[in-house]
Amino acid sequence: MWIPATGTTTWNLTFAATNFPADGSYNLRTRSIDRAGNTSATQTRTFTITRFAPSALTLFNGDRIVTQTIDEVRITFSEAPNLSSIYSTWSGTGNQSLGGFVLVVTITDNGGNDTLSMTSTACTLNIGTIQTGRNYVNTTSTFRGVAPFDSRVTWTASSRLLTIHLGAIVAGSLNSSPQTAGTVVYTPHSAITDVVGTPIVTTPFSSASDESGRHWVGLCLTDRSAVEDNALLGLDALFWTLARHRDLAVHRGRSAG
Repeated sequence: MWIPATGTTTWNLTFAATNFPADGSYNLRTRSIDRAGNTSATQTRTFTITRFAPSALTLFNGDRIVTQTIDEVRITFSEAPNLSSIYSTWSGTGNQSLGGFVLVVTITDNGGNDTLSMTSTACTLNIGTIQTGRNYVNTTSTFRGVAPFDSRVTWTASSRLLTIHLGAIVAGSLNSSPQTAGTVVYTPHSAITDVVGTPIVTTPFSSASDESGRHWVGLCLTDRSAVEDNALLGLDALFWTLARHRDLAVHRGRSAG
């Protein structure tokens, strides 16, 4: 489908992310027509779209009850994030681990949809929040301590897995009754980026989402190209950017008269 770009000034065209239904390579074609009706040869450039998204989520080891010093929350990503954007002292791309009294896991009592978060009193920690979908605590509860009863966060590079380990409970009260299955929703922190610097989009990821309907948490363009047109009219330059937003692709160009 050809979309006209008319006039002699800068123009742009917005596409919804739904125009790119899957990861992979896409082609962009351009041509120019001069005032006499002569049409240039078609110029083609290929670009690649990849999605940066959580792909799996496990809460409290799947047993639907909170057990201090035992339970974990596991978040798997579709690709590796920039680790320093999650924890400011992490670097590189390998396995990471951090624990100790400085790490605090909090489960906030929200009735039937308690919220879990993790903070650090020493460095910047950006994970986000997890809505558990059920009532796991009677009152807002915090978990921390010293090894082996400390809260911990680890990154496993081979499986792209971020693990939050609950330490000993130091305040609050746990609900001892096993909960029925609920929908768990993870909202990533807006500071998280992938390894090329693309910011994560804070669209919530649900444990109920399957592969065919998973949420877009980021778009990354791995190829940027300028398309030089050889028509009489001429197309000076065209740049393609998939922006740092979930539903935006911007198509820019300038047609010289």
